[in-house]
Amino acid sequence: MARIALPRIPASGRDLEDYVAGLFQAAGYFVEKNIRQRDVADVLELDAVATSYDGPQPTSVLAEAKGGRWGFTDIFKVAGWMAYLGIARGGFFVKEHAAAIARDAGLLHRTTTPLRVSLVDFGDFSDPLARFGEGFPARAGGTRPRTAELIDPVLLEVWRFSYRVEHTLVERIRQERRSGPDRKGPLAVLVHHDLINDHVFFIKDAAERLRRLYDAYRQNPKLAAAVAREQGGGSFDEVRPSYDNPVLAEALYEGKHPGVQAAFYIEHRARLAILKAAVDLHCQHASGAAPASRAALGALPGTFREGLRRLEERPSFRRYALLWQIFLWGFGGFYLEDREAEEFGWLSRQTGIPRAEIGAGLRAFDDLFPLPGGSWIVPLKGTPIRLVRMMPFAFRGVGAIQRLRRREARNYDGFGLGGAGRRHLISWHNALVQLLAAGSVKPS
Repeated sequence: MARIALPRIPASGRDLEDYVAGLFQAAGYFVEKNIRQRDVADVLELDAVATSYDGPQPTSVLAEAKGGRWGFTDIFKVAGWMAYLGIARGGFFVKEHAAAIARDAGLLHRTTTPLRVSLVDFGDFSDPLARFGEGFPARAGGTRPRTAELIDPVLLEVWRFSYRVEHTLVERIRQERRSGPDRKGPLAVLVHHDLINDHVFFIKDAAERLRRLYDAYRQNPKLAAAVAREQGGGSFDEVRPSYDNPVLAEALYEGKHPGVQAAFYIEHRARLAILKAAVDLHCQHASGAAPASRAALGALPGTFREGLRRLEERPSFRRYALLWQIFLWGFGGFYLEDREAEEFGWLSRQTGIPRAEIGAGLRAFDDLFPLPGGSWIVPLKGTPIRLVRMMPFAFRGVGAIQRLRRREARNYDGFGLGGAGRRHLISWHNALVQLLAAGSVKPS
């Protein structure tokens, strides 16, 4: 089993953006990253938008990371984006002082305070959590301790790994699109990704976002299976049961075929985006905002509307999108049933959902996307592992790494999972290492 590590100080560019996003994620925010609006003269690209569900209404922070030279112009640009998007709070994160600004801290304070943009200078990264906490002292609307006290350094590392998996899988499907322009599968995956990640973000009405997302979800049934079928020599558009495809079987059970793994990821991203839109709509109506928009739900299937009705009766529903974002991409989409109390306790601390309500929250996909005769979270034969269907292997590896770090262990020998469970965690761990080996994260 190869060891894997990240540099303590992130490089400029994407590494710093991931670091900042990871801080918000570890502090209990729902995080959306690298959002682009293409229908403007100059493409608008947002590093991260972090949303807190602590208050009666979701509140967001627009985060911009700057690894190189910067000045007042960059801060004013963030303030302009905030005004354009209707986001009241901003964060500007840097690795080094602008020399002119460093000479006049008072000028800096007088300039940024009215803009509601907090400047966080990480300096030499000797105390990044404390510096983050100074700019964002508690989750918005909450009564929790200082942010720095909320952030577990293990989680920051976990999320940095998770984001690299995300970037790598999306880049792999882009490579497949470039190398096989006649194939329909890679293009379909990228179009669905762009809708989920970019286009719907700029639709302010939550009901319309929900309708658009669900329509796209219905138009892409069994996307990963279709990608695998085409990769195996069949037709992407063929409508027939396809789970006997050897390419799909290798992706499901051996973690092979990055393009299919990327399609698994996008399918789960689609479900998560629908869940978040449903939560946002629920929050709008709970506050009396946009009451007429509920009529847009009439176009959705009755099974979905009934599932949503059940979810809205649960006290922690407003945090369910956060729960599933953390469970899928931070926990690897699995939990250990024999250690359920401990693992649900971790999820509770990271989401603010009482531990007793975590199990109900993890049934949300069953309510909204029911499977005939089954559940989205299933037992893994011969192990205490309970796993979300069709999770990409590398994300499972992120979940394995989180357990390894939390137990301060060097390997999975002492986890008490039996031979089969131990082999699965090692396999997922190695899949993470292999996927990222071509990048800047090297086995050590």
